[in-house]
Amino acid sequence: MPTSDGRLLVLERGFPVGVGSTVRLYLADLRHATDPRRIDTLTGQDGVRLARKTLLADLVNRPSLGAQAKQPQPNPLLDNIEGLTITGRTPDGRLTLLLVSDDNQNAVQTTRLYSLSARLPRTVKC
Repeated sequence: MPTSDGRLLVLERGFPVGVGSTVRLYLADLRHATDPRRIDTLTGQDGVRLARKTLLADLVNRPSLGAQAKQPQPNPLLDNIEGLTITGRTPDGRLTLLLVSDDNQNAVQTTRLYSLSARLPRTVKC
């Protein structure tokens, strides 16, 4: 999901068996990274600039808000989160986000909408 300044919000999710859903929100900045299209290998290349990736939130570590899970989860509020969109900004400039989980028509999963806000770190010039 692109931000207005060209960075990307990245939803990273997983489901380790026996652990449950993991969900992290990152900010990725590709603007100053080397374009790899004309490079055969990136290993050992002088002058290659990598993209920057900054963790904004690990949702496993957020309050569960009393949610119940139908299967083992590290945070019962989480489930199969598959969608992310930016819905606007708060008066103090934070992005407002909407995330969605999908139950996949599976009795042990839950469909939920998650509304949250995120303050993005300032741009770092390379």
